Order: sequence, then C-alpha cells, then structure tokens
Amino acid sequence: MYAELTQLTNHVNELEIKDEILLKENEELKARIEVLESTTQQQQKELVQLKNIQLESTYGVPTTEEHPTKSSIRRSSFPTINRQAIHQSNRIQRIRKAENEMTVAFFSKLGKQIKNPGVHQQIVFEEVVTNVGNCYNNFSGDFRAPLRGVYVFSTTIKATLEPGPFHFQYMLNGNAKSNLQIDKGDAISQQVVLDLHQGDTVAIHSTVEGHGIYGYGHSTFSGFLLQQNHDTPVVVG
Repeated sequence: MYAELTQLTNHVNELEIKDEILLKENEELKARIEVLESTTQQQQKELVQLKNIQLESTYGVPTTEEHPTKSSIRRSSFPTINRQAIHQSNRIQRIRKAENEMTVAFFSKLGKQIKNPGVHQQIVFEEVVTNVGNCYNNFSGDFRAPLRGVYVFSTTIKATLEPGPFHFQYMLNGNAKSNLQIDKGDAISQQVVLDLHQGDTVAIHSTVEGHGIYGYGHSTFSGFLLQQNHDTPVVVG
C-alpha cells in the first residue's frame, strides 16, 4: 500500500513538472507570436509608404493610401522630380520583377573525345546534365541568352596527349572574349562574366587544328543568369 502511494505521488509530481514546462512553452509561443505580429504590422506600414512614394514619383503630387484623383493630377501640370522617390520607385519595380525573374542555368559535358578539332571549330558539349530555361543547344554547342542580363560561364577542358600547346576561346557572337592555353595531357578551367543582350550567343571554340579534347565528362561547359537587367531610362519632361 505504501509503495503504491509513493508511485502515485511520484506520478503526480511528474505531471506537475510537465505542466510547468508546457506553461513556459506556451508563454514563449505567445511572446513569439507578439513579435511576429509587430513585425508584420511594421512591414505593412513600410509597404504602404513605398506605394505612396511610387505614386508620388509617378504623378508628382503628395499622396495618401489612396490613388490621386484626376483633378489633383491636373493641378500638378509641372511635377517636381524627387530623386529619392524615383530611387524608391525603381527599387519597388526591381523587387516585383525579381519575383517573376526567369531562371536560366545549364551544365553540359563532353561525352566523346574530339580527336581533331578544326580551326575555330565550335566545341559541342553534347551530354546535357542541366538545362533550366532550355537555352543551351547540345547539337550546336552554343548558349543563347533569352533576355538581357549578366551571365556567368565556366568551362573546363582537358587536353589529350598529342603535342601541344592547345588553344581555345570564349566566343560572344563570333568574337573572342578570352583565351585558354593548355599543354598536352593537362586541363584548364576558366570563368567569365558577360553582359548579354537577348539573342546573344556564347560558345567555346578551338583556335588551332590537330589537338584532341578528352571527353568522358572531363571537359565541361556551364553557365547561369546572375542578374536580369531591369534598368529603364527615366524620362523627364
């Protein structure tokens, strides 16, 4: 009887301890909720302010949370350009556009060895691993920019054992942008950053003949869109 009473007492104590822990956790959760609610309210206020700044820079009149009326626009025939307001407006536009920005990335490798590339032959890395946006052509070996922006490209080329040196180039629309030189049996990697317009093409070319390129995944070509160019000129007048 005494043992059962002891066990019951211990069980009650354990329940009380658990209850205290739950109460503390509940208080912590309430505190976190209060912080989140406060943060949300602050963000909503900042969003309203940014919208008002955007409207002011667009219509040239002070604004509240509502859009300006036609009469208020007519009263401000010669709006004053506020540089800070324009900057904030452009920032909003960039944020909105970034949310819908296209994802572009590719990675391809050379599966078969190229034994004798010709002068200015375009190297075709035919085994595609990644091609988000479908902008790399594994039949021609070139990447075509789907939109204006800054792109990053990387290549690794491993030379075969024929006498060297081996020479290659990054080509933008048929114009050389960088040079790579490799001795026989060696490998080289290079990364470039290019500002491309929509429709520009980038590829890797050999510049001499008779020098083989090692395949089986040892030679690769990859790239991705770092940042889309959303810049638009501000017209004053």
